[in-house]
Amino acid sequence: MPRRPTARAVPPRRALVIFFSPPLAEWLDAFRRAHDPVTSAAIAPHVTVVHDLDGETERRIDAAAAAAQPFRIRLGRAVRLDGGLKGCAIRVDDADGGLARLSIALGLKPSSLPHVTLLNPRTVRDEAHSDTSWRALRELALDDVVSVNALTLVEERGDQWARAPTCRARQLAEVLRQERVGKELSEGRDLTLSRRRRQHDTHAGRELR
Repeated sequence: MPRRPTARAVPPRRALVIFFSPPLAEWLDAFRRAHDPVTSAAIAPHVTVVHDLDGETERRIDAAAAAAQPFRIRLGRAVRLDGGLKGCAIRVDDADGGLARLSIALGLKPSSLPHVTLLNPRTVRDEAHSDTSWRALRELALDDVVSVNALTLVEERGDQWARAPTCRARQLAEVLRQERVGKELSEGRDLTLSRRRRQHDTHAGRELR
């Protein structure tokens, strides 16, 4: 009698991301908890460098991180995301070109719109949900520079994304000093009245989690 084929386990989806340190991470997640609790529970606020890593790209990560210098990204204006009902996000400007260089080192085309998702299009309930979140976010114009000195490999586990069990955060070659610029936010949590300028601190020179 022929042997039945052995079922192969499907490997979990993996992604390469940049996490933020407190209090900026907490400030961003306060909006997500209010407007997108599903995504907030799944993963901390982040910029995705690579969606759905394949084996070839994953094998390039250590070499790309070792060759890369720390770089800066700037959080800017709110944008709407297409994909069924519209989500919303904070645009990320590649201040030093480091994000694009990293993508190229990984063999990928740089993203045309790097961003921090604050309302995922896949979790939008209806148009009212989308519009309410956008009204709360659209007047927000950040001008915050974040020094990126580490990348993190995460994998999907059920409804959540967590650091891959074999992963250490990939430290980049050296540490940049934090830069503070013009319009900043405070630790205030009144996100529905976000036209007011508030101040916050970002932490540089530390592993981003």
